[in-house]
Amino acid sequence: MAPVEEKRVVSEHTIHLLVNGESHSIAVQPQWTLLSVLQEKLGLTGTKEFCGEGACGACTVIMDGRPVLSCMMLAIECEGKSIETIEGIAKADHPLIEAYIKHSCMQCGFCTPGFVVTAKARASIRHYLKHLQRGEAIILGKRLLEKALLGRFRGLEELPAERINALARELNVHSFDDILADIGLGNRVAPLIAKRLLPDTDAPGFSNLLTKAGNSQPLLIKGTEGTVVNFGKCCRPLPGDSIIGYLSTGRGIVIHRDSCKNVADYKNNLDKWIEVEWEKSIKQDFPAELRLDVNNKRGVFAKIAAYIAEAGVNIENINTLERDGVTTTVHLILNLRNRNHLAEIMRQLRTVPEVLRLCRRI
Repeated sequence: MAPVEEKRVVSEHTIHLLVNGESHSIAVQPQWTLLSVLQEKLGLTGTKEFCGEGACGACTVIMDGRPVLSCMMLAIECEGKSIETIEGIAKADHPLIEAYIKHSCMQCGFCTPGFVVTAKARASIRHYLKHLQRGEAIILGKRLLEKALLGRFRGLEELPAERINALARELNVHSFDDILADIGLGNRVAPLIAKRLLPDTDAPGFSNLLTKAGNSQPLLIKGTEGTVVNFGKCCRPLPGDSIIGYLSTGRGIVIHRDSCKNVADYKNNLDKWIEVEWEKSIKQDFPAELRLDVNNKRGVFAKIAAYIAEAGVNIENINTLERDGVTTTVHLILNLRNRNHLAEIMRQLRTVPEVLRLCRRI
């Protein structure tokens, strides 16, 4: 008697999706991909499957504002997510569709949907980052302007509203926030804006008073200011280093170590230098770069990595350059808490017999 095959019953799970603005409750099996659900359950065939390996991008959709490869995403992982497909973009008459047609960018029906969806996601991400940068620039601009006004006002709230509105009209901007954002991004200089805000700026000695007040208290750097406070990759400052800030147009403040070789190049723009100091309690990590010259022996890199891992330090990047067949130069970028943390890891690395020379990049 032939054995009776047991029929396997695959359990289904109900997920809830918001697809192109419409809510859906769908029963799915654990192995189904988001792509198969879109095509077979919802009839949205604009999203294509081509390579099946997540390499071509034809299956791209937008999930919660970011592009994802729907052929590589299990449907049950998408519970409660907002999905946008090429059909949703076309239905909304997005300018990208018109631009693709106008500039003859249309290709086959497999390629074009992925291109359009990815471009839409990138545009949305850029808009978000621009909005985020503006908010951070306004906060930094307010701190810089209050620093310049120190000794005259305790905060911008004490400034007469009519004077603020008048200055916005004079500078032809929509609001005072536009001025603060320009200060934070380095497009305007805080002491000059402070001078125009105050009524008695022509009084004898006022400019000296403003300069003295603006420089009496350094700006405290926390490391969490966002995109408007950058740290120079030329010197990679750490908490504990003596630092100085430079107002870079369009970027905000760039923090350098005061021993950085690029500081000398900026001396001609003294009005753009800002006195800064580290906040006392900083809990995040910062990148620091080390250069090691080591004997080119088997296992030396594993030994160095083990020492670093034992110290609880993350290696952000590593590059090697073989010099003469005997020695190798290693450039490490490590994530460290402060200058003391750097000194501790350097002491440990100097105990490795194969390390011939070790220094921090200046």
